[in-house]
Amino acid sequence: MISKDNNVVATIGEKPVKKGPGEETIVFFRSVTWMRDSHGLFDYESRNISKKNYKTKFTGKIIRQQNQVDFISPNQRIEELPGYTPEEFKTMA
Repeated sequence: MISKDNNVVATIGEKPVKKGPGEETIVFFRSVTWMRDSHGLFDYESRNISKKNYKTKFTGKIIRQQNQVDFISPNQRIEELPGYTPEEFKTMA
């Protein structure tokens, strides 16, 4: 949402938060994946866990190919990525 003076307004819970001059929004997120032989449940005993941290100030898509999670441009199509097969790629967000 953009306010009258062109500052971005976000919300935390129900409370609006106004971005000040020179401030930017940065998102941190972490992916944790594991081999799929656990019927979709997290395998706490698995030694094959892949963890990756991300930091971005841009919009994008979170995608998964097997156990690899990546962050790509919102305009990039997953069908154009190397090694694309519909069974292996999923758009997460």
